[in-house]
Amino acid sequence: MGPVAIPLGIASLLGLGTVAANTNQGPPGLNLQNVDPMDALKYLSPNNLLMNDLITRLQEEDKNLITSENSEKDQKDPTPEPPKDPFTDLQDVLQIKRAVDQMREDDSPPLVDPKEYSPKMKMARPFEYVETVNPIKIFGNDDVRKVDYTNKDATPISYTFSDDKLEEIKNKTLLEFEERTGTNVKALVDKVGFKMPDINTLNNSLKRDEAARYWYERSSEYFNDFLGDLPKKDKAKFLDILSITSGGVTPKENFKIALGVFSDYKAGRPIRMGFRQTASLDKFLKQPDAQINSPKFRNFTDSFGYFMGTTDRPPNTVNDLQMAAIFGIDQSALAGNPDLYSLMTMSLNNLANEVNETSSDGQELLQPYQLQSILWTENRGGQSTNYAEVGPEVINQMRKLGYEFKDDKLNLEEITSADFVPSIQKTVKPYEDSIKMTVESGSFLTQAGMKIKQLVDNFSDDSVLMDQIGKVNKSANSQLITKKEKQPSIIEELFSVVTGSNVSVSRMQKGFGTFEGQVGDNVIIPSIYTNKKGEIIPLTDDQRRFSLAILGKYLNQAATASSNFTTIEPGEEIEEGKNLTSSFYVPETGYSPDELKKVLDLSGYDFNVFPVPGGFVLDTISFDGKPDTEKVGKAILDVFGEDTVVEVVDSKWFGDYIGEELYEELENAFKKSITEGMGEEGNSSKSFDNIISLIKQIAKNRDEGYEKILSSTKVINLLKRANIQLKRRGGYVMSLPKIPSLVKGGLVDINYLTRPINNGR
Repeated sequence: MGPVAIPLGIASLLGLGTVAANTNQGPPGLNLQNVDPMDALKYLSPNNLLMNDLITRLQEEDKNLITSENSEKDQKDPTPEPPKDPFTDLQDVLQIKRAVDQMREDDSPPLVDPKEYSPKMKMARPFEYVETVNPIKIFGNDDVRKVDYTNKDATPISYTFSDDKLEEIKNKTLLEFEERTGTNVKALVDKVGFKMPDINTLNNSLKRDEAARYWYERSSEYFNDFLGDLPKKDKAKFLDILSITSGGVTPKENFKIALGVFSDYKAGRPIRMGFRQTASLDKFLKQPDAQINSPKFRNFTDSFGYFMGTTDRPPNTVNDLQMAAIFGIDQSALAGNPDLYSLMTMSLNNLANEVNETSSDGQELLQPYQLQSILWTENRGGQSTNYAEVGPEVINQMRKLGYEFKDDKLNLEEITSADFVPSIQKTVKPYEDSIKMTVESGSFLTQAGMKIKQLVDNFSDDSVLMDQIGKVNKSANSQLITKKEKQPSIIEELFSVVTGSNVSVSRMQKGFGTFEGQVGDNVIIPSIYTNKKGEIIPLTDDQRRFSLAILGKYLNQAATASSNFTTIEPGEEIEEGKNLTSSFYVPETGYSPDELKKVLDLSGYDFNVFPVPGGFVLDTISFDGKPDTEKVGKAILDVFGEDTVVEVVDSKWFGDYIGEELYEELENAFKKSITEGMGEEGNSSKSFDNIISLIKQIAKNRDEGYEKILSSTKVINLLKRANIQLKRRGGYVMSLPKIPSLVKGGLVDINYLTRPINNGR
């Protein structure tokens, strides 16, 4: 980027007045009226050397950088005239910083007026919005990255908050937030709650030691050493993965999950680790060159990256669900409301600033991210568990499993071995070995479903209509596997009835499958469960088939199926009863039902699609020998682009196919097993009848969703324009074509001519 001209004194053009209006955002004791804008710029970044260098470059490379009517006079006499507005200088500084940020070519978003963000923009760019509301993240003019925190003692904080002071800071923060953002603060607080942290928790947190205060700094030093000589890009990717997998787990467990995900990522394998935030990782890995847009995850990453040198962006505070609870905010509302995140950040800034204003000269300033870490630690019972503390424990566990981790450092060759991930997470191998049940809840076999099929047959190019139908089917699928208020999912209840004991089922997910030329949403259910002892046990063949039959019958399916796909090792023989096939791993790629339908049409092979974070695995289904790998691969490239990465492996598969003609037989066999006293607990006719009613309710909800679509104005208008009348039991009637009375002197077979119109009926 070349020199940038920045006009001073016109901050109003950018609407920065409200951003600059809080003098407490600067270092304690700073009088903005007496500070040159170029000097004040230093306070906006802790990296003084870099900032000073950039300022010098700007001055030397372009004498016209700062333009005004008196620019020539100003350069001869650098002493500025006292501003009429005490905040004018800082407004000017913020404009300069915007240009400097751009010249730095880092990932900091430009500073704009937070009021310019519509609700839609806030949700689309939440991280950027938080940055505009809280542009200053670090207090003081010292480079905090030059400090060695490994053996540094935290300076005792003698400040004690009073109830009155907390109330004062709360009111000030709410007023400041409303002025800066234009948000109706009262409405926001009334809806989701907000308070200052409990005074005892807050004051006790100020007494926490260096392990808690320097949580991010010490963790960063540990990771910088642990990751050793990895390229900067790989270090940044590991931190991203660490951040995205951090939700709802301890730092120790988070570290193990991140190691496993990073292992498969670097090896080019589908991600096999199980964890809560798979959707977030999926979104991130599908855009490998994009930055994390979530404020929590992004600030978490950059809190480490800033001290490790993978980014120059000073981080805002990391506000997770625990921090939301500390501030009395509805946790369920946090992820979908960037205003809440910004409000917590501003509160932490103002609380830290209050402590700093009373500090003696030369005392180490309390940074907002440090206040967040000690509050978080105190709220968890006082145990800091930073990564420098838990990391060695994890490495020792790995060593007991046979991995060296020489010199306490990560070795890519060691962790990318195929057995690393199954070694560190016990659920991986049972899941890989399990037979997966693929169950659809959408159906064309009910009266409503028959009509929906007619819409699909006639208006498949109407993306809005297809999306509406898809949402109904996805909702029905979700009802099968979702836990509500910690209650077991319907699948877990079904497995409990089938096994005769209370069980839990993990790693259920949504996927896609093909059947009779169509692509449908399904749920992928591993036929394994965890009992009360924590043992992972597979369903028996009979239990699995019973389950498939019960789901198929009461969800109105023509058939249900299960399958297991396993990679074939070189020289391995195929056992009797198993089929040779191919599996295709497509990383860094999103997909839609329409795209999968095109792959189906181009390849001619049925398949199951298993989503994995960042991509998908497409397992081809063939009963006639190995599919034409080249044909399937070409279909994938034709649909998703020639630059798409496609990894192909030979595999074998086997499974169940339960047609509707078998449902009654299998259900009766199961009922008989109940009457004979099968199972240890909870297995009774009453519990069986209950699970049947739950499955029936899903089917009922689905058909009600179909009926809403069928009666919608959109569908009515579509049918009118096409002159189509839906038939109750499938097929459709429309205005007939003009038919000649005679063809070559004979009568016309009206049934034959109208066959295409009536779907062969």
